[in-house]
Amino acid sequence: DAHDFSIPLLKVSLALAAASFNSSQVPYAESGPKAAQIRCKYLKTAYEKLGFSDSDMKFYNYEIPMNDTNDKVAYGIAKKEILINGEVYTLIAVQPRSGNYSGEWVSNFHIDPYKIGDTQYSIGFGKPAEEIYNSLKEELSLIPEGSDGKKKVKILISGFSRGGAVSNALAGEVTKHADELGLDTKNIYAYTFATPNAVILNQAENITSDYTNIHNTINPCDIVPSVPPSTM
Repeated sequence: DAHDFSIPLLKVSLALAAASFNSSQVPYAESGPKAAQIRCKYLKTAYEKLGFSDSDMKFYNYEIPMNDTNDKVAYGIAKKEILINGEVYTLIAVQPRSGNYSGEWVSNFHIDPYKIGDTQYSIGFGKPAEEIYNSLKEELSLIPEGSDGKKKVKILISGFSRGGAVSNALAGEVTKHADELGLDTKNIYAYTFATPNAVILNQAENITSDYTNIHNTINPCDIVPSVPPSTM
């Protein structure tokens, strides 16, 4: 159950977040598919070691040069079938780039409000999260629902620092729209690390969703999770 904190899943999530770091073995300003192939190689290798096939991996925005400062994030989505208690599920792993992201770092300071539905985020985190959400939604649309209206899907979202903030916002949106997506929140796993604030809190907002499936791990001595301010 995703609402239960799991040390083994924490470790796997941290490893995937670390693997999402950009490979710097390509010129900073280079663009295109060859540059993308090199930049995402650590995450691709991690997916392969976890049993995901090349045909079921997708990598986004890695082809964009590293001096680009638009509100985006590079990310990977991989899926495979797994067997749990005799039942077949589709496991979907989602990892935003969490390190060595150069120009993307500037977006951490883009704190203008950005609304996704009724939730306000800072644009530097909310806009990339929305892009990944739409890509994930497209993947989910290919998976049929069961007789109970739910899909046999388990999702693992993880990220560190900037990638953690985007993962946090993404997991929040997926959790909030679980019924609409044909998901059960117990199957939406999210583990983030050193996570900056992504949500702009409105004191009058009535938060009714249960987000206990999202586990944000922070060091109280780390200033990063306090930036940007949670209220604006």
